[in-house]
Amino acid sequence: MQGGFKYNSLHFDLHQATVISGVNGGHYSVNAAEISFDNCRNIVVDPMNSTTIGNVTNSGVVLGRLSKGVAVKAHDSSLYNSPDPYSYGNPAWMGAGELTMRDVMWSGLLEVRGGVVAINGCTFIEAGVAASISSAAALKMSVQNSVFNGNVSVSNSEGELISFTESVFNGPTYIYGRNIRFDACEFCPDSSGTHSVNLENRSDVEIRDSLFRGSLVFHNSSLAGLAQPRWSEASAPTPTIENNAFMGPDALAFGANGYGAPQIPIPLGRNYYGDSIGKYTFAPSDNWSYGFLPAETGYAAKAYPTTAFAPQVPLKAVPFTRTNRNNWPPQIWLNGHIIGQGTISHHSGGLSSSGSHILLKGRSTLLSLDLSCSEVTLGGVEFYAKLGDQTVTPVRAPVLRRDPTAAGARALRNNGTTVSFILPPAEKDQETVEVYYKSGTAVIPAYPEGDRLLLRGSAVFKDPPPRELRIWVVPIKVDGIIGTWGVGNASAVASQLQRDIPNMLPLEANDLQLINRLADPTGLAFNGLIIGETNRFNMSVRNGGADTEARLRLYLTPPGGDEILLGTSSLMLEPFATHYIAFDQLVTHAGIYEIRGVIDQVSPTDTNTANNERVWRFASGTTVSLSSSHYVMQLSGGGNYSYGTPLTVSVMPSPEYPYVFTGWQEGGITVSTNLQYSFEVTASRQLVATFSALINLPIRVLPDAGGTVSGAGDYRHGASATLTATPAEGYRFVCWYAPHHNRELSTALSYTFTVTEKIYIDARFALINDSSDDNGGGGAVDNTPLASVGTYEAALNGSAPFGGSTVATALGTMVVKITKTGGALSAKITLQNGTLSFKAKAWDQVAADGTATVTMTTRGGESLTLYVKGDKMWGEVSGGRFAEAINLDGGRNRFAARGDIEATTLLAGLRGSYAVALPLEEVVTADVVVNGAPYGVGYLSLTIGNKGVVKVAGVLADGTRVSRSLSLQSDGTSATIPLFVPLYSKKGSLSGRLALDLTAGTLKVSDATLLYWHNPGRRGIDGFTEMLEVCGGRFEMAGALDAAPLWLSALAGDVAYYVGDELYDWVGQPDKVPLNVNGGRLLITKGVKPKKISDRESGAVWYEYDEVNPTVATFSLAARSGIFKGKFTLWCDYEDAKGKLIHKGVNIPYSGIMVPRRDASAAALATGLGHCLVPETNPGFKALRLKRSREVRLEQF
Repeated sequence: MQGGFKYNSLHFDLHQATVISGVNGGHYSVNAAEISFDNCRNIVVDPMNSTTIGNVTNSGVVLGRLSKGVAVKAHDSSLYNSPDPYSYGNPAWMGAGELTMRDVMWSGLLEVRGGVVAINGCTFIEAGVAASISSAAALKMSVQNSVFNGNVSVSNSEGELISFTESVFNGPTYIYGRNIRFDACEFCPDSSGTHSVNLENRSDVEIRDSLFRGSLVFHNSSLAGLAQPRWSEASAPTPTIENNAFMGPDALAFGANGYGAPQIPIPLGRNYYGDSIGKYTFAPSDNWSYGFLPAETGYAAKAYPTTAFAPQVPLKAVPFTRTNRNNWPPQIWLNGHIIGQGTISHHSGGLSSSGSHILLKGRSTLLSLDLSCSEVTLGGVEFYAKLGDQTVTPVRAPVLRRDPTAAGARALRNNGTTVSFILPPAEKDQETVEVYYKSGTAVIPAYPEGDRLLLRGSAVFKDPPPRELRIWVVPIKVDGIIGTWGVGNASAVASQLQRDIPNMLPLEANDLQLINRLADPTGLAFNGLIIGETNRFNMSVRNGGADTEARLRLYLTPPGGDEILLGTSSLMLEPFATHYIAFDQLVTHAGIYEIRGVIDQVSPTDTNTANNERVWRFASGTTVSLSSSHYVMQLSGGGNYSYGTPLTVSVMPSPEYPYVFTGWQEGGITVSTNLQYSFEVTASRQLVATFSALINLPIRVLPDAGGTVSGAGDYRHGASATLTATPAEGYRFVCWYAPHHNRELSTALSYTFTVTEKIYIDARFALINDSSDDNGGGGAVDNTPLASVGTYEAALNGSAPFGGSTVATALGTMVVKITKTGGALSAKITLQNGTLSFKAKAWDQVAADGTATVTMTTRGGESLTLYVKGDKMWGEVSGGRFAEAINLDGGRNRFAARGDIEATTLLAGLRGSYAVALPLEEVVTADVVVNGAPYGVGYLSLTIGNKGVVKVAGVLADGTRVSRSLSLQSDGTSATIPLFVPLYSKKGSLSGRLALDLTAGTLKVSDATLLYWHNPGRRGIDGFTEMLEVCGGRFEMAGALDAAPLWLSALAGDVAYYVGDELYDWVGQPDKVPLNVNGGRLLITKGVKPKKISDRESGAVWYEYDEVNPTVATFSLAARSGIFKGKFTLWCDYEDAKGKLIHKGVNIPYSGIMVPRRDASAAALATGLGHCLVPETNPGFKALRLKRSREVRLEQF
């Protein structure tokens, strides 16, 4: 299509067309129309001709639907009547129109000023101004998965939400106004390499889970007509900035533009601040009038976005992870440093050429760095410093720690968190100082760039003075708690140390003291008071004039209390000297504390009293602990916080388990039903994320040919379920029946009820010519009377408690031996707490259809009523030890009957060994803090022999051994194995029913009913109840070998190792250790024990571990049963109080079973499943003698 076109009030649709508009002076204009470009190529609009799409005078118009455009070309002026991309002429889209763009390549400026706009998967390739978005008219806009290569301006004063999700901004982004949101985006810096995003004046913008490669600038804009107040004005709104990663050189900056600094604090959420290699950076920026803004809240709980273009971001590690499963190199962050000589312990700006500190030639210089690392503990990292051409090793090889409570003086004892160098005497006026680190052992992955730069700067040295210098130690200023005061005519001086560098130098105790520190959930420290401990308050007073006498008094006002005098100190101050006073006070309450200091009785008379009284307000620390009633993927937000901190706790349920989140509870009371719960921390809290399991309703059709049903499946507790029966031809519907409750539910074809528990329901049908409505028994009507004697077996069907509800399970088993067809019989019931025996000499009655009935009682008052008809048996037991009637159903053990050729033939094909794994499906623990439940996998080895006897041997996930002789039940088309095993001195049990596929030879749970496993625990609080799946089938060694090669892995690393109250992580755990076939055996790659390495020059000591099998795991496999066993060693390397490296190994046994054959529903599970038992060393749980059960897997390559 060439030339121009003009249409009014039409629907215009181009499909698979080539359009060249604007040739030879032509142009196109579409007003009040719907225009659609679908899969069109090379749409070009000449910039010399004007184009208007959607005149603003027309409302209700649907505009600009573009989808799957290969190359859409629209020059700047093609969208409105102005060649200047920065001039606001007639906008491209405006008013109540709708614009949809999908998979479009766009060149030029896109300007949006109204309507409903949806952009997905588009790329704006212009390097200049890519997009201008303004809500001069009502605007609702959503942008997803798009890339902007130029500047983007977003302004919203009247419109609805403007949102950007998973998009990349390769130029600076300018934000004005309100109701703007960015989620999981990436912001790149401008051409100067500095700022990425400008927040123009105060905005309530929300920026979450995003990556900043440049600064986030809080900018005071002079743009006329901007409705939002400036940052320098003390008013709302404020932004929400949390869970972001700031990787640029200047994380946060403030552009004053002549209007001054912020008048109120800018609240920031938890974010991560570091450069591209993970180093902590807070360097001031010279590009802005007021430099950088320190992020008072420290690091982020989630360091990097989970979805923001991860392949494009060369992230090498995630800070503060519990375990390092991806073999990332450990990351180290520099929180700050001090350089000094003698007792000099301060320097304000780090290493620089400013000469603001005093370093002397000819003297050794101490350089001390305060570090944090991504691991709980980290050894084997080599550090070295360079002063000019000279290389210096640390005073001692450090063991780094994530926990900042190991900082300061404690770090000096443990040689952790702080690394110090003694730099040789300098002879030049200025020297370059650099600090590097690298991987020092084979265990730590190497850094791609080799030696990694941690610090670089210049140190200025001066000639020594003719007399001795007098140096004063200035305390650290911590959130206004520790300050400096002036007397005489002196003005207050600022503290000269960074706030996060406590006790970094090996000075005498009297030289430097600091208020207590608490660790927040991310691993960094914040300054606050510790409740229940004695806290120290430091003050310094500096004299700026002549000899002075003065008195200093310090007052404390606790939360809700009266002001008390902490202490008084009389001061004798020499000129320009600094005096210190420290007071200790026990803190007992949570809340805001106020400190007031007064300087008076100054002699000579003080001529400047404006700074002689000062007040500080600060918060005590509180603890928020989180737990869950069920397994979850993540709980975030727990930890220590200052009083009054706004906090949001969240829970991420596991998609692998059928749980429904019901709410956050505290003391059994629900405080929120949202996954995210926000509140202000005013006291310590214990919150529990509660869940309820989805309830499964299995429906059984009896007989199978009788008809079909609908309505079976999973339901939430309290939901309404409707079951509908449709009889087959020749059949009629009898009723809905609950066999485990032995009662009829309804005779209507449709049955509606509220789901409150798992219930098994039979849909019972009968032949139209069959007048019997017999609802007993377990299947279709059988008119065959009892013709022969034999053995019958049945399961007692009932319910057991599980997490505030009940689940259906077997409560016992029964064996009935009928010795005469007239009713001579004996019955034995096996229960958790014992057995019951019954006898009868004859049937009480025999019905016309052949159903024989008998009722028997025991001396204890238990009553058993049995119904027998052909090979079927059912009934109920009640009274005595039964609080309510329990129904039972079963049948004849045909395999034990003589002369049953069909059963004998069937059994011949079933004999053999079967391997069964018991994966965890649901769990309820008696105490969520103790959490004594096993999370490994137990197993059973079954052997089917003569007369259908099933011998069972196995080990449950807590190490409990199971040994039982059971019976196989079959009607010729299916087979089941009733399972009931009393455990734990008959106080617990394992029960359920296994279903055997006669054709495939696989085993699974019967009727989708999970196995029920209950352990009351030794002390009650360590008890648990679990629902187990069944995965397995016939075992043959050839099938196990065919699955090789395999990997052995054990998920044991989350069980920490305690030395006293100190917590340490293990060096590693079995992770993908190869298993290969050798002949007819499956063998593990052998490991070598750790080797101790000592460096004589530095004195460093560490251990090197085998790269393939670092835990020296062993492995053996039983060819007949598929049971595998072995052990491995978990090692922990830590330093004692004297700095000696301790190498502790703990042997961990493991076992499991290989299940190469299994039902299709379990295809995703590992080839081998088992458990390991790790001793719990937490001193708080010592009396419980716990062994933590964790999963062991054999997985295919």
